[in-house]
Amino acid sequence: MVKSRKRNSRRRSGRNGSVPRYLGPIRLPTYDGLDAAPVRINLSYSFVVQSDVFGIARTWIAPNGLVSCSDWTNYVNSYQEYRVLGIEFHYEPYFNGSYDSTVVQGAGASAVLHLPLTSAPATLDEVVSTTAWKPFRTSVSSKHHWRMRGFEEAPYSRTTSTTDGNHGGIVYYVDGLTAETAYGRGIVTYLVEFRGRA
Repeated sequence: MVKSRKRNSRRRSGRNGSVPRYLGPIRLPTYDGLDAAPVRINLSYSFVVQSDVFGIARTWIAPNGLVSCSDWTNYVNSYQEYRVLGIEFHYEPYFNGSYDSTVVQGAGASAVLHLPLTSAPATLDEVVSTTAWKPFRTSVSSKHHWRMRGFEEAPYSRTTSTTDGNHGGIVYYVDGLTAETAYGRGIVTYLVEFRGRA
């Protein structure tokens, strides 16, 4: 009886005899690129901290204020969505604590808030009534930080709609100042996360 030869069922490929296999993802990135890894960028702008005709200096710095950054337009054209992870407000006085008989230095308050902001505080009490306020002096350098927290602040917004994602920020209010006087410079730096290549 003649035994038939059976072929070796092992398929060989390559020198080591391994079977070729694909280990990559099955689902390809979506057409708008939203599966791409997010990119984090610092954007900043500066402004003059000055008193008005009533001797009051006040403002609010919110996530949607990043449209004031000079590089914002470049990233709008490159990405489809964004969210703000953090804000730093750095105040640097012009007088550096020195005495000037023609300028009245003032003390007020600043606060880091996690609620929608649409305007600067109307009174000092409006700032100190919050639980997160601290003294703000026009003659002293200071830094203030806002960081994203909670589900309401976490979603991405379209770069074509900068009114979205305004869930808080930094405010300050100082009164008793010399009217219409520049007291220092404010430097605002955003940590922005972009995703979705345009």
